[in-house]
Amino acid sequence: MNVVHINNIGGVAWDLRTAQREMGDSSVVIAKSKYSLNPPDVDLRLDGILGFNLELFLYRRKWLHEADVIHIHGGIRRTHFVYGMIKKMSHARLVLHFHGSETRLGYGMHHMDLADLKLVATPDLKKWHEDAIWLPNPVEAALFEMPKPSRRSVGPLRIGHFPNDPSLKGTARIKQALKPFVDSNKVDLIVRERMGHAELLDEISKVDVLIDQLTDFSSYGKTSLEAMVLGVPAISSYDESLFPPGCMVIRASTEGELAQRVEELCRKGITEDLRRRSIAYVTEHHHPMKVARALREYYQSVL
Repeated sequence: MNVVHINNIGGVAWDLRTAQREMGDSSVVIAKSKYSLNPPDVDLRLDGILGFNLELFLYRRKWLHEADVIHIHGGIRRTHFVYGMIKKMSHARLVLHFHGSETRLGYGMHHMDLADLKLVATPDLKKWHEDAIWLPNPVEAALFEMPKPSRRSVGPLRIGHFPNDPSLKGTARIKQALKPFVDSNKVDLIVRERMGHAELLDEISKVDVLIDQLTDFSSYGKTSLEAMVLGVPAISSYDESLFPPGCMVIRASTEGELAQRVEELCRKGITEDLRRRSIAYVTEHHHPMKVARALREYYQSVL
């Protein structure tokens, strides 16, 4: 199977591409390197509406013409008329993969009739895409092999919060909820903003617990998964009814619930059982090979 991914939101396309290659398929990522977590196989260099359409149609046409599947991450914008042209000239099936903002803000919700298959990165997005399939976000395979940070048994509980955009992650609410714990020296709260991925992983390895977000969104973020696969328990706000039974992301949807969860962790400590079950949950539901195998079946259903 010949797969072309366009865009690389949160590194998802790159993780899928890597797993697809391990399964023997041809898979490449076409994206703008400045917006991509990993270096794309094919770098889009032209800017603006006209540049994007021209580059895909004229300069990257070979990749798209030979593809069996064109997997578009982040939906389609109104001005991306090139996909309609590609649909007419190619035998490829178009897969629209919605990741969040393009749906909640609406900018990637155009030309939906071009889709042969729709996927959502988090199950709450099915509220807008009822006919879509939830494909759990893969976690980079290398993280499963990384050494797990040692569990500390003394000192304040080190809690990390590492948002790209504090206004979208509820950072102010998190700080307010944890202030009594910080003031009483029960918790050492480490907040770092807008870090690169390698720096983020390094910071995660230094904390006992991660707080992903405290928002009205109904899903946890990929940062929770990256922490958990390293054996660092994660706290996030999400609707647990949307996820598999036994989800190991610690749920806290209000300031009061967050304070209660932190109090429990301060009292009980971070147990080896909690760490093991966190790793096991990510391995079962978000390992890239498992996600890629499921995706291959979804592709085959429309080929």
